[in-house]
Amino acid sequence: MIRTTALLLLAFAAGGTAGWLAKDPSRADLRDAAEARAARSAEAWNRYLERHPTGFHAAEARAWLADLLRPPAAPPAMSQVEALSTEIHAWEVRFAAAAPPAAPAPVPEKKPVPPSERPPVRPLAPGASREEVDAYLVSVQRRLNGIPTYNRDDPDRALLLAVPKEHIDLLLSAAATSRSWMFNGLADEVLPTMPGIDDPVLVKAWIKRLPVLIRTVLDHGWERDFHDLLAENARGMRKVSQQVLWVRAIAKAGEPKDYPLLEEIVVGSEYGYWRRDLFREVEKLPGFPAQRLVQRCWDTRKPRNGVEAFFPVAAEYGIRDALAQVVSCVTAPQPHFRTENADAWLAEHSDAPDDAARLATWLGPAGDPPRFDPATRRWTRGAAPAGF
Repeated sequence: MIRTTALLLLAFAAGGTAGWLAKDPSRADLRDAAEARAARSAEAWNRYLERHPTGFHAAEARAWLADLLRPPAAPPAMSQVEALSTEIHAWEVRFAAAAPPAAPAPVPEKKPVPPSERPPVRPLAPGASREEVDAYLVSVQRRLNGIPTYNRDDPDRALLLAVPKEHIDLLLSAAATSRSWMFNGLADEVLPTMPGIDDPVLVKAWIKRLPVLIRTVLDHGWERDFHDLLAENARGMRKVSQQVLWVRAIAKAGEPKDYPLLEEIVVGSEYGYWRRDLFREVEKLPGFPAQRLVQRCWDTRKPRNGVEAFFPVAAEYGIRDALAQVVSCVTAPQPHFRTENADAWLAEHSDAPDDAARLATWLGPAGDPPRFDPATRRWTRGAAPAGF
C-alpha cells in the first residue's frame, strides 16, 4: 500500500498540480474509479483503463496495476546451518516415533545398616552431667541418622534406655526435635515405659510434641486428668496409630459431651482402615450414635484409600450395598480386605454358602436382599427374625 501511494504521488507530480486541479472528471469516471478501487484487482483497473485511458484516475489505475502485478518477493534462502538443523530435527521426530519408550531406571534397594557399621558412641559414665548426657544424645542421633529402615528390636534401643532417670527431659527434647527417622522410632518404643516418665506433670508438658506418650497415659489410667488436653488436640494427629490411642483415651473418660468430637474425628479420617480402627474404639460407648456414624462414613466414602476395609463394618450395621461389596471381595481380592477375610466375615455374620459360585444367588437383587437382624448383626436367607 505504501508503494502504491508513492507511485500515485509521482504520477500526480508528472501531470502538474495546476493542470490536475483544473480538470473536472465526469461522473462516470468517478463512479468507475470507485468500483475499481473497491475491487482492488488488476482486472477491475484494466477495465477502467479501457474506458478512461487518460486523466487523473488513469494515473491512479496504472499505479495500482504496477503494484498488483508485481511478483511476490522470494523468501530468504535458508543457511546451511538452518538446513542441517531442520534435517536433524526431522530425523529425531521419526526416531522418537519408532523407538520404544525407555525403561525407568531401577530404584536402588534400601538395605538396613547393621550396628557394626554405624558410627561408634562412647558409653555414658555413671553420674554423667547434663552436658555429657546432651552430647551423648547428639552422638546417638549421628549414629542413627540416615538409616532407611526401622526395627523396634534394634539393639541400639539400649542406647536410649541408658539415659538416666533424672535427665529424661533431655531425651524427650531430643526426640521432639530430631529428624532421624530411626532415632524417633526407637524413642517411640522406649519412652512411654522408661523410668522417670511416670510423672504426669512431665507427660503433660511433652505430650503435644510427642503424641506417643498417650501410651503412658493409658498405662497409668490418667485419662480423666488428661481429658481436656486430649480433647483439644486429638483432631490433629498425623499418625493414625497414635490418634487411635488418643480416641481410646477420650472414650475411656466416658463423657457424652465428647461424642460429637469423636464422631467428627472418625468421619474426618482419610483412609478406610483408619475409619475402621477409629470406629471400633467408640462404637460401644453408651448412647453413642454408632448407626448414624456408620451411615455418614458410608455416604462419604471415596473409591480409593483402602475404602474396602470399612465394607464389613458397614455391612454389620445393615447396609446392603456394603454386604454386596464384601461378597465381591471373595472373587476380587482387595489390598485391605482379602478373600480369606471376606470368607471368614461371611461365615461369622451370615448364612451365605461357602461356594463362591452360589454367592450371587444368595445375595439376590437389590430389591430382594438377605434379611438383616440388628440384634445379632447377621444376614440370612432363612426365616425373618422375631420383631424384624
